[in-house]
Amino acid sequence: MTITFTTETLRLLTLFENVTNVPVKDCFVDNGTVYFIVEEGKIGLAIGKGGTSIKKAEKVIGKKVKVFEYIPLLENETVNASETPGSTTGGWGEDWNFTVMVRDRFGRNVTIRLWHKSTDVAGYEDYSMVEEYNCTDCENWTQVNMSFEYNQSHMGNWYYFFNATNYEDGESGTAENTYKLEEDDVSVFVQYPVEFANISRNETTNFTMLLNDTDNRTAPPLNTKGKIWISAYSYDNIEGELIPGTTYWYTNGTGHLVRTMEPDETTDWDSVGWCSDKGKYYVRGIRLREKKSGQIPFIS
Repeated sequence: MTITFTTETLRLLTLFENVTNVPVKDCFVDNGTVYFIVEEGKIGLAIGKGGTSIKKAEKVIGKKVKVFEYIPLLENETVNASETPGSTTGGWGEDWNFTVMVRDRFGRNVTIRLWHKSTDVAGYEDYSMVEEYNCTDCENWTQVNMSFEYNQSHMGNWYYFFNATNYEDGESGTAENTYKLEEDDVSVFVQYPVEFANISRNETTNFTMLLNDTDNRTAPPLNTKGKIWISAYSYDNIEGELIPGTTYWYTNGTGHLVRTMEPDETTDWDSVGWCSDKGKYYVRGIRLREKKSGQIPFIS
């Protein structure tokens, strides 16, 4: 945003810069006093030793002069995932909150915007605005909170920054910051059979696990892929290690993963059934996104 000066403020600004040799970012008059805002780190030079520069400027301008150092509108920007406080890496399903502190020395209105982009996610290669907030009469430091609802297609590396504008001073912004969205954590709960349960090999048995997306606090999406493992021939030999071609199962609408075991013996490894040897099969549990339940022994 471009700052526009009136003829009078431009005259005052030029006089002040000629006296002090300090660039002025803004200048305005209020109740007979001329206010100059100088660049950060330049206020000492603008005032002069013992106030000599200020006194000289007041004599040349013919008005009382006050000088302020320009302070950026924004500071202390952060991004935080709800389930991993203090970390910039977390699951896509967590609540991703972005905060920044904002103020204006003279209590003017400030507009704050949050922008993000990703180097890994298609469609987000360029910065796009996430949210906008207007801080009215923003004299005191104010924390601004913004958020974005990500999903499983957004996993990857991301970047964000805030910028702020007001009518008089134009625009300022924070540095570019990074964060990363990973797979959500998953909890697995055995529904049936329970530990040490007795089941009949002469009946159909539905081995059932309940999945929970702990980051998103919901059931996983429909048709999430998983596997219920059963040991073959001995308790410690898992079928995935001994039997080729074992298949995956997919969650239903309530987040349950079900594997059905039929009562008949079969030699088709893609539809494994019970064997006549009663000591051969134990349920192992489920593995999903590098998470797995414990072993659940049962008797058939």
